[in-house]
Amino acid sequence: MGSASGAQDASAPDLNSRAVEAAIELTQANARLADIDRAAADVTARLTVVNAVLQEAERQLAAAQAKLQTALDRLRGRAVRSYQLGGAPLDPVLDIDHLESLSTMTKYANAAASVGNADVERLNGVVQQLSVTRDAAAAEQHALGARSTELAGERAALADQSRALEATLAQLGGVPISGESALTAAQMTAWFESTGAHANLPDGTTIGDLAQIYVEEGTAEHVRADLAFAQSVLETGSFHETRGNNYAGIGNCDSCGGKGIFFPTPREGVRAQIQLLRNYADRDSRAANLAHPPDPTLYGADPVGAAARYDTFFLKGHVPLWNQMGNGNWATSTTYAAKVLGTYARMLAFVGQVH
Repeated sequence: MGSASGAQDASAPDLNSRAVEAAIELTQANARLADIDRAAADVTARLTVVNAVLQEAERQLAAAQAKLQTALDRLRGRAVRSYQLGGAPLDPVLDIDHLESLSTMTKYANAAASVGNADVERLNGVVQQLSVTRDAAAAEQHALGARSTELAGERAALADQSRALEATLAQLGGVPISGESALTAAQMTAWFESTGAHANLPDGTTIGDLAQIYVEEGTAEHVRADLAFAQSVLETGSFHETRGNNYAGIGNCDSCGGKGIFFPTPREGVRAQIQLLRNYADRDSRAANLAHPPDPTLYGADPVGAAARYDTFFLKGHVPLWNQMGNGNWATSTTYAAKVLGTYARMLAFVGQVH
């Protein structure tokens, strides 16, 4: 798109540079958000387990304490009855030599209650062990609760930063690859169906199913699923050419005769596309911080080799904006970015009209 004046032309590189910088910051913030979400999910899962352990420990402790009290009461009752009988044989559980040395009923009863009854000793051990378990679970519950609060605070701050960066990019005209989808799977499906196009997908897979896969995989890697969907609409001719579940032209080559990579399932085709988009956008992306291992069809079946290939992608983090796509970034066409963004604009317009 041309500019209205020479001054605007001169400022364009600066605007592009600022947009790229903001997009890089946004990508980093979104990657950190994804890490926090995974950590928070782990804390929540652990809290659920700890809460169950604590509840069960408290229940068992209360039951053991009640049994212990009953055993102690029974033991004291035996001692009192033995004293009242005036020398009648004592219960075998009592230490007779110890009792004969006592002269008063109070001392007699107390001594009898403190005798090492095996049942009492066993219950004492159970109570002590359950107390340790209860206290440990309570301490872990407190620590996990504090961590959950800490993560929530970090997430709120990062979400604010992300929104501010998105606003900056909107002012600069930059459209980031990283981020949350503005459209739902249902909205993408409704738009596609409104075009009258007919998707050529594997038996049993609907365009709604595919849109939902895009949302799930995009959310997992913090890549904008609706824009990835728009890219695929362009690459496949509205999902008419979908051989090998390759929806993004991965492996196609105009000059080298490459016919594209075949993926076993629709999800694997989408996952490979989303992971590759993240690699273009996020300079900190590594196999180790992906939500799923690198797609084996694209990166190789050997996990070590696949991770190495993903981690050493030659354009890693060099293309944080959809505006930069084309001209050798994903595609050779100089109008590639404009076409993808044009498709996306039609999707947004449709949603605005139907609402």
